[in-house]
Amino acid sequence: MAALEAQHSEARPAAAAAVGEEHPAWQREWRANVFNRGEKDMQTRDGGRERAQQLGEHKVATEVHPSSVHFLQTRHALYVGHVVLAGPPSNNDVAEAWLTPIFADPNPCAAGGIPAHHVAGFALTTRPAAAEAVCLAEAKVPPLHTGDVAAARGRFCDSCGITSDAARLCSVFQAGAYKPLVRLESTSFIRVLKGPPESDPMWKSCTTPGAPVSLTFLEFETRKRYRVSGVICDPLTEGGFSVTTMECFSICPRYIQQRTIDFVCPAEEMPKPVAHSSLQQQDPSRLPEDLIEFITSRDTMFITSVNPELARGVDSSHRGGRPGFVRVVDKSKLVWGDYHGKGMFQVLGNTLICDKVGVTFVDFEHGHTLQVTGTLRVVWVDPKDGLDHCPRVCIFSISRWLYTEFASAFHWKFLALSSHHPVLIDTPLLHSLASSSVDSAADHWRAVGEAPLVKFHIETAWSESPCMKTFRLRMERPLMWEPGQYGTFCFDVGGAPFLRCFSVSSATRAVVPGAGSCDNLLGASDCVEISVKLQGRVTSWLHEHWEGSDGVCHGVEGGFTLSMSAYVMAQGNSIVEHPFSSWWKLLFLSAGSGVTPMMSMLRGIRNSLSGSLSIQEMPDVVHIHVERCADDVPFKTEWPALVESGVLKRALFALTRSSASEPVPSCLQPLMSPACYGHLTKEFVAREVPDVAERFVYLCGPNAFMADTTTLLTAAGVKFNFIINENYDY
Repeated sequence: MAALEAQHSEARPAAAAAVGEEHPAWQREWRANVFNRGEKDMQTRDGGRERAQQLGEHKVATEVHPSSVHFLQTRHALYVGHVVLAGPPSNNDVAEAWLTPIFADPNPCAAGGIPAHHVAGFALTTRPAAAEAVCLAEAKVPPLHTGDVAAARGRFCDSCGITSDAARLCSVFQAGAYKPLVRLESTSFIRVLKGPPESDPMWKSCTTPGAPVSLTFLEFETRKRYRVSGVICDPLTEGGFSVTTMECFSICPRYIQQRTIDFVCPAEEMPKPVAHSSLQQQDPSRLPEDLIEFITSRDTMFITSVNPELARGVDSSHRGGRPGFVRVVDKSKLVWGDYHGKGMFQVLGNTLICDKVGVTFVDFEHGHTLQVTGTLRVVWVDPKDGLDHCPRVCIFSISRWLYTEFASAFHWKFLALSSHHPVLIDTPLLHSLASSSVDSAADHWRAVGEAPLVKFHIETAWSESPCMKTFRLRMERPLMWEPGQYGTFCFDVGGAPFLRCFSVSSATRAVVPGAGSCDNLLGASDCVEISVKLQGRVTSWLHEHWEGSDGVCHGVEGGFTLSMSAYVMAQGNSIVEHPFSSWWKLLFLSAGSGVTPMMSMLRGIRNSLSGSLSIQEMPDVVHIHVERCADDVPFKTEWPALVESGVLKRALFALTRSSASEPVPSCLQPLMSPACYGHLTKEFVAREVPDVAERFVYLCGPNAFMADTTTLLTAAGVKFNFIINENYDY
């Protein structure tokens, strides 16, 4: 490890000094070998090696993306993965892996703390998961006060009524209320401005240059997270430490619960952290009853692992599930199912090389933390036998733990459970791991948390194109959604449950300006339509065996809605500076099944016309859709009607594998002149949408398409933060 660290410290400055070389040689070589041998083995066994390589080369960079700098610098919590060595660094002998949370210090304030609704400033966020995804009754988001609604309407100028009533005003904690925690000197150099409590293991692992670390940044309000792996540059002191980045990327929000700051303890009233170590008891590996209860009631865990063969060898991440997704066996083991993710296995892959792992749990309501170190073993099983029907079960053997009271001045309030979590199921495998006791809260939390699940029956289906079908789902009770959101649906395929996310393509409820309640604004119906492209095991089963099939909807959520353009504008505090017409101009850009959330939004706008919305108040929408050929374009008869009614200003198409001489369905012929034949080009967009730089762009489709189109749009003058993505890579 020491040799690799020295090699890195010499190579990077030399590469940075290279003039005119966009990707230095060391960077190109690293990108081709972004995964270590343990990660590759996991990817291969999971059957996703090729996809993981493509994803890694596309997403993982050696420096922080400029668009993420502000996000990192405004965090008030940071989760640091690190390792304690058993001897000198040259031995590569890892004794322990730990994950340390570091929380910003609050600024002095009035006695009683800062309730969230008193923090200066607010941001608008769509209702995260509708009523069905707010799983605990006592945790539902409270209704807005009349004054808050009026203020929101005045500030966001929402003529469609989409943002006003379909949203909740969640506090976005302002930087002035706490002392800065992170500062980026450059996109490859991160300075953390505070150290952990004096009892933390970081004081053993991060006091020398070259020590590997991993940083996880997370924002619960928006479910954003970002990860950085690198090495210590300036060693740890009370004033913090600095990190040279080696691996940076954003990671999916799939299993993140939504929370918001509810209270901040004033600096002058904040108690000093109190640490309780298992070294003070006879058997450091055993958990007392109160900590077992603590763990089995958590819905969030942070985890870190290490590969001592590499300088960037520490990886950390977030894990989430329904409360109780982590079980305790024999009071000395933690067991959980490994849920479906991106398939890169950067945390679990390391365990094939070194089994040392650290996990951390946070009591978000009171500010206490529990850090645990030990070893991890991953067992592959038939999904029918795995915990929560997962194909992998993680068995974590505890070495020791550290419980810290008053670690954080921030107290979070629960808002919504992610709709992606599978149902908790204790299979016989769990009991086979125990010699004496099993502590599981799955039955208790399942009784509480399953109430929002909505069963459905597939009523009918029809073809939209040769490779896309729309399925009408009849729900056992009405489901609510905002046009553009997606649902998480569970299907029984071959006797095993599979969770998949599909955008809701229907918008059955009209959006009426000035509607008095959120429920009136959100589409509320017991009939939901999803339009699914044939492209995988589950979708193939759905296309072929849908008749008579049933399933379960775990909820509907997502921020890819018309209200998001108002949110982005509000983040820049520039709504007042721009007249209504300048920020309600939209460009929809879709490819393949990426058209489905946009069709839902267009249908929502169309339904608004049947209410009190006038044509003069309509969003100015231009839509460009990309397909291989005209025959593959879905919703063929609907495009001309949307243009004729004024919902769409223009509908344009780019056909990547067609020429102008090939036949076009008659209903699309009026819209095919002009069309782009071949891949979408900057010239076509600039010619057909000359005011593209003035528009918010909604972008949805395959990853490569979105990456290439983002480059095209920024080159055409579109501001990066005016490009709103819907991401299907999780």
